[in-house]
Amino acid sequence: MYLRRGKFSRFAGSLVLLFSPAAVRASPAIDVVINAVDQAKGDDWASVDLLIVNNRASNEMVALPDRLAASVAGDAPRAVEIERAPGVPATIAVPAGGFARARYRLALSAGLGSGPLLVSIPAWRTQQVALKRDVAPGSSFVSAVSEGRVAPASAPPLPAQASAASAPRAALLDRLSAYQPVYAAYGRVSDSEIKIQLSFKYRAAGSDAAASALWQDGLYLAYTQMMLWDRAGDSEFHDVNYIPEIFYRSRSIAIAPGLDAGFQIGAKHESNGRSGPLSRSLNTVYVGSALRWGLERGFFVTVEPRLTFLVGGRHDNPDIRAYRGVSGLNVRIGQEDGLQLSANGRLNASNGRGALVTQLSYPLPQLTGRAPQLYLFGENFVGYGESLVDYRRRMTRLRIGLAVIP
Repeated sequence: MYLRRGKFSRFAGSLVLLFSPAAVRASPAIDVVINAVDQAKGDDWASVDLLIVNNRASNEMVALPDRLAASVAGDAPRAVEIERAPGVPATIAVPAGGFARARYRLALSAGLGSGPLLVSIPAWRTQQVALKRDVAPGSSFVSAVSEGRVAPASAPPLPAQASAASAPRAALLDRLSAYQPVYAAYGRVSDSEIKIQLSFKYRAAGSDAAASALWQDGLYLAYTQMMLWDRAGDSEFHDVNYIPEIFYRSRSIAIAPGLDAGFQIGAKHESNGRSGPLSRSLNTVYVGSALRWGLERGFFVTVEPRLTFLVGGRHDNPDIRAYRGVSGLNVRIGQEDGLQLSANGRLNASNGRGALVTQLSYPLPQLTGRAPQLYLFGENFVGYGESLVDYRRRMTRLRIGLAVIP
């Protein structure tokens, strides 16, 4: 399938709007209140329950970072990190004039002691909330804050008209999130100067509750589309790869202080929609694990090894395994909302063929303070098969551009 330039512009424009930061980040009219900080009896974690208030007359999507800098005041103030609780989505929908709830958690085993503690999140609010210890499980959202106000035990009801109209859309957006990097990059290379990638995932099962911990919450449908285009050539793309996917991603489990682990299994189809000698398609099943180290000042390291197995017929490219291999490794290091470097490699150990993709990103607002929520993005590809049509071709590609999701 080909997209002419006019059609491509409309197509890409609509998807960029879909993934624009305005659709997934909180507006200035969003207020975040720490509603309760509770520790269940015998638990090494304290749940930090947040009440997110939307003061606008329109629905809002609010981004919830994986980790947040927090402050704990006991005998002396101490900087700590809280992490988004398992099962809580990365973005949540907050109805117009309404409320939503989200949960983070704080490790209490890091020398915080057993005395009185006050918790605050300076980036969102200076309000301090007293830690309540040995509470009964399930008693969240009923706690007094240090300012002397009592947080509501339940959110006020929304107007019937707004609630009924926004519920389906809010539920859809709550389940939709980014998957692979979303970017456009340019490099002076023959036949594929411009590379554009779009990607998203949809949580297919589970509960919409912010604190849900059902195993079904990890089941996703995903779609990625990668396009290579030579602007000096004709109106057709050099290659377009369509990649629908289904996968299950486990919740992260803390296996040591600052170290989380999880796994992902899935199946995907890849094809380029062509006919004749340029037709390419294959089906794969994969299994991988993930380790994430949370470091000081928001830095992190992730390591994700993966094994891939080709299944079913591949008459369009019978020898593709010799160039792709079955083993892969992705490593990412960087700072949340800062500079990030990733390296994604795949290898056929029997003949040494494979590829290495290195990507570097940096948020524009860090440079100017007023730039839109985009990222400077650079990518270098070395090896075989940047796209399906080129799977036998060894190449080097360096491109620079902008990313919406790095």
